[in-house]
Amino acid sequence: MNKFRKYVTALSGAAAIAVLACAAKIAGFSTVALILCAVPVFAMGYYLGLYAGSASFFGCTAVIFYLKFTGGPAPNVPEAAVLILLYGACVYLSLELGRLKKIRPDTAGKDELTNLLNGRSFFDLLNVEIKRAIRDNLPLTNAYIDIDGLKGINSKYGRKTGDRLLRIVADCIRRHVRGTDMAARLKDDEFLVLMPGLDKEDVRSVIGKLHSSLLDEAEKNGIKATFSIAVATCSRPRETADVMVQLTDSLMRQAKRNGDNSVKYEACEFDEI
Repeated sequence: MNKFRKYVTALSGAAAIAVLACAAKIAGFSTVALILCAVPVFAMGYYLGLYAGSASFFGCTAVIFYLKFTGGPAPNVPEAAVLILLYGACVYLSLELGRLKKIRPDTAGKDELTNLLNGRSFFDLLNVEIKRAIRDNLPLTNAYIDIDGLKGINSKYGRKTGDRLLRIVADCIRRHVRGTDMAARLKDDEFLVLMPGLDKEDVRSVIGKLHSSLLDEAEKNGIKATFSIAVATCSRPRETADVMVQLTDSLMRQAKRNGDNSVKYEACEFDEI
């Protein structure tokens, strides 16, 4: 929504609150009239967000209270509380619905910072790819990428730099994998890349280039960082995602024992997992 439309919506909402409040007074502040006053409050929160929604809440409540109780009987506390709860609930509901509206279908299931898949989506797709690999008798590779000492990087350079490094990793992964491959951010400093159908030699080539690119990009951005990578290529993978991820996790622990910036490869058969 552009600025002009926002101004028009805000002015229309304010005018609607004033008109409906006056109409409510004429109607003797009936329940229906008071509920109708909540409509512009809801609209302001839904279309214009937190500040406009909050302003409409306080404005509507103040106008209703002024018209209802000024020069009349003392405010009825339960009645006043119900009105506050009604208009407050409208603001909360409108903000939640507005937030959900902004979530595009193509970003659902993705990590907000890196725009890679999140862990849950990755596991769902991994199960599908495992079944496909078994059906078509194709190898399946899962690569586990870890930023060595991300907490130390955050402490040294600041959290914003740490977040920038996470985005750098995601961009490098996107540049080096195929369109049919899948990448996810699993935890703060952990990434998974699923590569269906590649043999061991092609996997080593891709991972080698990716590892070099990660180091180069971190250095270009003035960040001293290294990356450990564990790569499991299974010619006949198990039928569950958990087992394959556990294997890659075990390989990562082995890589870490060799020190930071290590890459560990392993080819496995069904019976070896």
